[in-house]
Amino acid sequence: MNAAAGKADAERFIQLLKGKQFEYPVFMDNEAQPVSAKTGITEASIAFCETMEAAGYFVGIYGSTYSGFRDRMDDSKLTAYTHWVAQYASKCTYSGKYGIWQYSSKGRVNGISGNVDMDLSYVDYPSAIKGGGFNGYEKTVFSSKPVASTTPAKKSTDEIAREVIAGSWGNGDDRKSRLTAAGYDYSAVQAKVNALLGANKSSAPAAVYYTVRSGDTLSGIAKKYGTSVSAIQKLNPTLIKNVNLILAGWKIRVK
Repeated sequence: MNAAAGKADAERFIQLLKGKQFEYPVFMDNEAQPVSAKTGITEASIAFCETMEAAGYFVGIYGSTYSGFRDRMDDSKLTAYTHWVAQYASKCTYSGKYGIWQYSSKGRVNGISGNVDMDLSYVDYPSAIKGGGFNGYEKTVFSSKPVASTTPAKKSTDEIAREVIAGSWGNGDDRKSRLTAAGYDYSAVQAKVNALLGANKSSAPAAVYYTVRSGDTLSGIAKKYGTSVSAIQKLNPTLIKNVNLILAGWKIRVK
């Protein structure tokens, strides 16, 4: 909860990381400290990150949208560091820039018993970390010509659907082509997207119209269609001014 403690934690962490390599950033997690220590937590976070970066690590900060980055940290002072935001919802409402969104704590992964956290990464951290020589890697120079991976990592349909919703896979035929080329079942992914967005709900009933005949009254028409005069008036604003004036040949909406 102060700069000295943040620096000391980083130094201990560096000792634990020696001899290891990580393709993703190493993070500090703020969630157990009291909210009243916001200033000290922020200073500790900065000291931790500065110490890690000086030692050659790609470092970031993990926290929840509200109890973390809003309540426990002065986030305006932490924009220089990559953010990993936890918010278990259908949409991340954190307003700043973030590289990873932890969207669920109830995911399932083959080989693991029980629930696991699920995340979406929007940044190609492995390339940045390996290319920059961070996290135990030697700095490398990549060819300007992209090389397609022969064994792309497979994600679950749920993960891909959430990426689609976030706009990562384009729209229409472009989305279908990209998903298919990446080896995913487009129909299964789109069905999951529809389920997440609630698009599979039944649509509203079609509008019903009636052509007025000689001798019709608004109350008679309402009775015929099982509705009320006031309901028909709301659907046809011109009838509000004079409920008794309906002319043969008029086409009015009744439902």
